[in-house]
Amino acid sequence: MTELGGFRSVEAMLEATPNLITYKGDFGQHNRNIYPTDLDGIIEIKGHILVHEYKKVSAGRNKGQEILFESLRKNGAATILIYHIGPCWEMNLDRAIFSTPNNMPLNKDGDTTVTKEVNVLDSIHRFHIWWTRQILARANQ
Repeated sequence: MTELGGFRSVEAMLEATPNLITYKGDFGQHNRNIYPTDLDGIIEIKGHILVHEYKKVSAGRNKGQEILFESLRKNGAATILIYHIGPCWEMNLDRAIFSTPNNMPLNKDGDTTVTKEVNVLDSIHRFHIWWTRQILARANQ
């Protein structure tokens, strides 16, 4: 059985998911399409944030989420944008894009790293381990 973050079934998980489109129109005038978004997973360790966002391979990113993720990164959060094939809970992953704050660069220039490896899930696990070690090392300084 696949773990579903404490939910008994996919149906129970969907039942607990709010319909954010209900709030469309509350946050702007002149027909602006501003409404709440969600983050698919958030991990916090010692005040440091790592955000997971899952997107179907065929889905595009909207401008609001791009602004949100860049703002999170600039304010010290790391993000992983994970592209999947089929339902996301099946974890059939195509690729992942890792983005880290400037004070925790993956490369010399701190740019986002894109993986296109055979085992994307393994890359995500390795990033989790690297990120956690970075946080714990900073906490012990």
